[in-house]
Amino acid sequence: MIKKVTGNRLQITVFLLAAAIVLFVVPAKASAAPSATISGSNWSWVNQAMSYNAQIFNASSGTVFITRQDNASFTCPPGIFTDSGGRNWCIIKTFTYGYSGSTFSAAFTPREIGTYYALVNAYANSTAGFTADRNTECTGNPFSYPTNQWSDCGGSDNIAFTVYAPAPTPTASVNSSCTSTDASNLVIISWPGTPFRLLRSDLLTLLAAKSATSQPAPFTTSPEGDA
Repeated sequence: MIKKVTGNRLQITVFLLAAAIVLFVVPAKASAAPSATISGSNWSWVNQAMSYNAQIFNASSGTVFITRQDNASFTCPPGIFTDSGGRNWCIIKTFTYGYSGSTFSAAFTPREIGTYYALVNAYANSTAGFTADRNTECTGNPFSYPTNQWSDCGGSDNIAFTVYAPAPTPTASVNSSCTSTDASNLVIISWPGTPFRLLRSDLLTLLAAKSATSQPAPFTTSPEGDA
């Protein structure tokens, strides 16, 4: 027996078929991949603390790393770890339970001269770094990395910085060739990189004060040639 399909049942059947066709033809829109930025100083002295600010987008957590350009080992209080490709890394900050647009800061005090990178990674879920899914994690790694597992965090995801040796402590010494009969009445003082002239009368005052109090007395200097 053939049953008659009522108007309501026919409308429902047509609606369900149309919805199925739409779902099959138009896939669900994928969420945007994470991205991140990092800002901070691009140079420092040895033993001078450096600070960085990182921001993550479409992510809930992030990590700030330090690595050397030449991949040499360096002082890292948390401890250096080496990845499967042989590169040495230092984690200076791990940030969790954030949201898109979250910012966090990190600090690093270099102990060795050289060129380094500070970079940020961002993760869209709690299994940070272990999903092997470029749609859920990005990296600021300036070197090679598996692009099928990681996406690039963007154009501002790492900073190259150079660490210089500490500036030398200035020392002064009197040129023994100068005498009290010096025509200009000036004594030449050697200073790292720049010679200075010191009024002889001020030098005598300085020496007398030092002898009496063991503390240096104030004196005036003029650059070489400004007699």
